[in-house]
Amino acid sequence: MSAWGSTRSRRSRSPSPYKDGYRARLDALGLSAEDVERVVAEVKVAFRLNQALFAELGERIDDYRAA
Repeated sequence: MSAWGSTRSRRSRSPSPYKDGYRARLDALGLSAEDVERVVAEVKVAFRLNQALFAELGERIDDYRAA
């Protein structure tokens, strides 16, 4: 199983070839479990920042349309 998790156990259909390739490249990095945890933590921060950005854009969409 990939250190990055697998959706195969959560879904009956297999992930797309893109996801398979992406996970294979991540696994090929040879990161330790600690490194994987740090990368996942950073990805979670980036995801939350992106969510906040789009939430703010959504709140101010009329301002942007008027500009």
